[in-house]
Amino acid sequence: MKRTSIVLLIAAMLATVSASAQNGGYMFGGLLVDRERIAPTDVFSLSQTNTNFGTARSMAMAGAFTSLGADLSSMTINPAGLGMYRRSEVSFTPMMGFERSSNSAEANLSNKKNRFSVASLGFVIKAYEGTGDLLAVNIGFGYNRIADFNYQYSFAQGGNGSTLGGVMARQLQTSAGGIHINDNNRIADSYGNTDFGLSTELWGGVLGYKCGLLGMRGGEWTLDEYPIPFTTDQFTTVESKGSVGEYTLSVGMNIRNKFYVGASLGIQSIRQKRWITYGENIYPDSEVDPAMQPYMLEWFDYAQATEISGTGVNFKLGVTWRPTDALRLGFAIHTPTYYSLNFSYAAGMDSASRSIGDNPGGYEVVDGYVYGGQATPQFDDNGPDSWEFVSPTRMLFGASYTFGSFAVVSVDYERDWYNGIRMKNMPAGFSRDYYNDFFRNALKGSNTVRIGAEIKPTARLALRAGYGYNGSMLRESEDNYLLYTTPVVYRTDFYTAGIGFAISPSVTLDAAYQYVDSRMTDYRLFFADNGNAAQSDYSGLFSTSLCRHNVALTLSVKF
Repeated sequence: MKRTSIVLLIAAMLATVSASAQNGGYMFGGLLVDRERIAPTDVFSLSQTNTNFGTARSMAMAGAFTSLGADLSSMTINPAGLGMYRRSEVSFTPMMGFERSSNSAEANLSNKKNRFSVASLGFVIKAYEGTGDLLAVNIGFGYNRIADFNYQYSFAQGGNGSTLGGVMARQLQTSAGGIHINDNNRIADSYGNTDFGLSTELWGGVLGYKCGLLGMRGGEWTLDEYPIPFTTDQFTTVESKGSVGEYTLSVGMNIRNKFYVGASLGIQSIRQKRWITYGENIYPDSEVDPAMQPYMLEWFDYAQATEISGTGVNFKLGVTWRPTDALRLGFAIHTPTYYSLNFSYAAGMDSASRSIGDNPGGYEVVDGYVYGGQATPQFDDNGPDSWEFVSPTRMLFGASYTFGSFAVVSVDYERDWYNGIRMKNMPAGFSRDYYNDFFRNALKGSNTVRIGAEIKPTARLALRAGYGYNGSMLRESEDNYLLYTTPVVYRTDFYTAGIGFAISPSVTLDAAYQYVDSRMTDYRLFFADNGNAAQSDYSGLFSTSLCRHNVALTLSVKF
């Protein structure tokens, strides 16, 4: 594809969605449509934090630490584990992630992304040591990574009879306000708004008009410079960067070496940048008459960039009971995280048309015109127009058994109520009930199981392994129509292994490997559906899966 770099233009603008919108009897949606807002599916995806990051020891045992302790990851999982520390400790865990994706369509550009990050960092101070019922009080402060948004996937598909321009034309046609072309050749509504002064959901259509995709005939919005009939080759790339990290202030207590209780205040930092670039090559059908359509659209590129940033606050309470020296039973509850998010959006488009001459060998390009880089202004939802919501309540149960100093086996079960996600504040013009109904009706509680084991063949060497399964949180099957707008993860399996070595009584070095397989819902690039197949526009149906290989190394020093 021969293109100008719209992606760089939009990225520079950001540096200085709803699930589907219904209008005029049409349901609009798809990966490329309504990205100028935080969609219900985006809120759902942002709520999918997990505990399979942390220290290398925790990662190697699949995060099955609800009943275990004396590990910095306890502050994020079950703060009661902080009470099991016998000495103060400082710990640091760098991590390298290697993401690989695969698609149902043929690969186009890169389907991988590598990223260095910090998985865990913090310290625990032994604040009190006694001889009565309360044997110890430990205070900890740390950072744990709890979500990873780094990925890239790209694919192409040829010989299509659909185009994004058709959806844009129907959006303009069915929108309230009598969208038309005024005397200055600008898109306008009946209220006097023009071009990017229109509702943001129409900005894609404004770009389409400026780049020759759309026009009006007989008072109807339609395709403009497309050859009719035509076929298209479609190219899509999605790139995302970012993460969710949690800063935790925790306290854990040891009561008679039988009961351990703890509490954590979690402050989350969330940031995600996402670029979606899409291109079409348009080919005239052999039936096209150049005399009737002398000027034809050859290609266009459409790029959208969004940025989400903000904070979240939650509280965790946990308890662990040790009925025998070998058996531990743990329980923790995580309150919903209250998120306040800022959102930014910008988009741009390039296109080229050509004049076509006829010769005995077929069509030939006589001359052409490039519409250049058309771009929207950047807009921001922040302050009173920020997006605020609460994530699911989480409940964790765990049991572990220690075989002397030789081995330990741990099992965790976690229940997350995704149907309890609720919007608390939204920019003007959005329906809180629509979002909350989506969460209530399309989502359900999910079940997560984690199993981890550690064997110590010698006093200084530890071998670890684990497996985790996070089941579907979709009320219906993964092809739920409401979820076609954006691919979302609905199931995750992760396999883990690791090794630990005690360099000295005070210094340990742990390494972990983690393979994460995330399955995503099927999705369309775009659709405009009014229930009548002859009047609706659809792209094909696509599927994407994400696989991550994470390698972490933890250095811990006790004092």
